[in-house]
Amino acid sequence: MTETSEMKSLRTTSEFLFLIDVMILTKITKSGEYASRLNSQNRLSISIQDSSEIFIIPCFVEIRKMIQKVPEVLQNTNHDAKVACIVLRTLIDMKYNEINNLKQQTIDPTAIAGLSFIQGIYRDIVQEVGCFIYKPE
Repeated sequence: MTETSEMKSLRTTSEFLFLIDVMILTKITKSGEYASRLNSQNRLSISIQDSSEIFIIPCFVEIRKMIQKVPEVLQNTNHDAKVACIVLRTLIDMKYNEINNLKQQTIDPTAIAGLSFIQGIYRDIVQEVGCFIYKPE
């Protein structure tokens, strides 16, 4: 096989951002559905419901806002998914670093744990978005 035939086809920016947005919407829906199914009043169920409402869903909503910023950052020029992915990861990394600064300013262990949890959500998304750059063969 030649080098050209082994290369995968890149998605466009709009294809990439659409797929990431659908992934995030799915995560929001699943988080909400899972939390709402926990109707037990034990501490674990309440904690999961609270973390979904307080941490998880707001993080995903924030990521959706970042997705909407990518075309603006790219000045609506037609780039491929690699460039869009770099921009999205940069926006998420900026938020991650902002949270890191907040962690350094607080001494409350509960606040630090919550901020670390939020950072983990952002880090997971950064790792997941890379698989959407290329079209499946």
